[in-house]
Amino acid sequence: EWDELLDFLDSDEPANLLKEEGTDHWNSTNDDVTNETGFTARPGGRRMATGSYQSIGSFGLWWSTKERADSPENAWTRYMLHNNANVTRFASAKNVALSVRCIAD
Repeated sequence: EWDELLDFLDSDEPANLLKEEGTDHWNSTNDDVTNETGFTARPGGRRMATGSYQSIGSFGLWWSTKERADSPENAWTRYMLHNNANVTRFASAKNVALSVRCIAD
């Protein structure tokens, strides 16, 4: 589902089209952020298995629906950093808490 969204955006800097503008939630942001999609990606960071929170304000991590085939205890995610225009694919352990993206049919 993330691949479909990113293909639709057809941008070299997709995070700029998805991230919330300004610094109300992001620790810092680049000037090229437009949120023209209305997605309003916010930097929720992650909650570790130990219960501690990490990087709220610095990055957002969203679950994908896809497990990592060679490592079933992990699933694919996408993340956006405060100072980067890319949406990056990342494998994460399933025992952490990340943001979710709801999709309407």
